[in-house]
Amino acid sequence: MARALIPWITLGLVAILLAVAAIPNPAVLEYDAGHRAAQPWRAFTSQLVHWSPAMLVVDVFLAGIAGAIVERRSRALASLAIAFGALAVAGAVWLSDLVRYRGSSGIGTALLVAGGLELTLRAGSRQARRVGAVALAVAVLKIALERPGASPLLPEGVVAATAVHVAGAVAGAAAFLCVRFRTPRAAPQN
Repeated sequence: MARALIPWITLGLVAILLAVAAIPNPAVLEYDAGHRAAQPWRAFTSQLVHWSPAMLVVDVFLAGIAGAIVERRSRALASLAIAFGALAVAGAVWLSDLVRYRGSSGIGTALLVAGGLELTLRAGSRQARRVGAVALAVAVLKIALERPGASPLLPEGVVAATAVHVAGAVAGAAAFLCVRFRTPRAAPQN
């Protein structure tokens, strides 16, 4: 398996999240149930905006670290985890009873689970397999312990969207399975 020395896809994702944080009116990108029919793309763009600087830092840290680890092992896995994560989160937001949504933690969760599975099941060293198991445990514990309510990362009245994190975890597992069980390309014939 070739190693991606520079995680360009992850760096691009982090750059986009930071650039969007600088726009003057992020509400134009957030998911708002009142704009759902007229602006369905907001289920996707809402993943680029955050409720607070602290939330942005945590989401960028999660996506950046998990994404870089995954991408250094498999650029295809990182790409699929981000794409599947964004699609799954958009679907979860669209189908939920959320009135408004912002955050990229679903994509970060997809990367965390994809990386955890990759390391746990495919890493050569025992230490790397342990790191993968810890990543999976963190994802599961975060979801299991999440309770709607106050969070230091979210403004008053904004609650954690557990369904988004579950969707991200499922997307990460799906990305891992797609990469793990893809059929190898046939060698070109002369």
